[in-house]
Amino acid sequence: MHQYLRSIGFVNRPTRKEMNQILNEGIQSSAVRSYTTNDAEENSLLASFDVEMGKGFGVCVCGQFDADDHFYPETYFPYLESDEVSTSEEIDVNQRVDVEAYSGVCDDLRMGVTLIFRVHNYVEYLKSTRNHDIHDLHPTTSITALSTKGSILMPLYRTPEDKQNELKYNRERFKYLTQAREGDVDAMEKATGADMETTMSVSDKIRHSDVFSLVDTCCMPAGAECEMFTIVGEIRDVDLLENSYTKSQVYVMKLTCNDMNMAVAISREDLYGEPAVGRRFRGDVWLQGHLYFPNLSDLDSTGKDSGEQRAENGND
Repeated sequence: MHQYLRSIGFVNRPTRKEMNQILNEGIQSSAVRSYTTNDAEENSLLASFDVEMGKGFGVCVCGQFDADDHFYPETYFPYLESDEVSTSEEIDVNQRVDVEAYSGVCDDLRMGVTLIFRVHNYVEYLKSTRNHDIHDLHPTTSITALSTKGSILMPLYRTPEDKQNELKYNRERFKYLTQAREGDVDAMEKATGADMETTMSVSDKIRHSDVFSLVDTCCMPAGAECEMFTIVGEIRDVDLLENSYTKSQVYVMKLTCNDMNMAVAISREDLYGEPAVGRRFRGDVWLQGHLYFPNLSDLDSTGKDSGEQRAENGND
């Protein structure tokens, strides 16, 4: 996923030598670092370092420490952080077969699709679940996204009454879907009937209207990669930030997509249109997720921390 370095301001992709120099310097002053024992290899530690390139975004470097305390970097990827919780739904995490990385899977009923995302803090996840099942920990998840191509859409015209009706409809639909998932047949029929009515209404209107004049927000899989999605989300906040290494400008936007909060980063050069609160962002994105374990301290009788530490000034 190195192509998404562009999303955080590396418009001209750096050479391997340049990137190694940037990361080696960044590791020494990394503000967030995580460690855990490596079950696959004795006398080694798995480690990850977040090398910050700007406010809330940067490059995560993953690798191993050997018995002599020498760090061997194995992979790196760009990341974006968010201070908002996107979902509290149950999460499953699976190791990828093609790379040393982990994907999270979440069935949040608001989205209408199964969300699959790259776990940003996978070292912390491994440490937290060493003695506990992830479902006992009930983690919350912050969803973020990186994009290399996007555009700004104008908002749909909606009266206050329209917004109130939409909110009521979404709440009822979520209630029915939740009850249906628990085995309530009546709720399942109501949810199915409501979806059929919506489908028929849209099918009739789409003959004469543009799809984005009918669909306010959406999220759907894109391409062959399972972590890739096409999203349309309403912009709630927008910041124009700078990559401290390249000085390129990066838009970081907080979106609402199908009632779920998420953040997206995109280079200013790759965004068509001027983002503003109330407008909509449309683009293909790579989803990431940061898992938080608020219940770990209650379950962990050893009293150890969750694995993510803030480096003190002067640490090597």
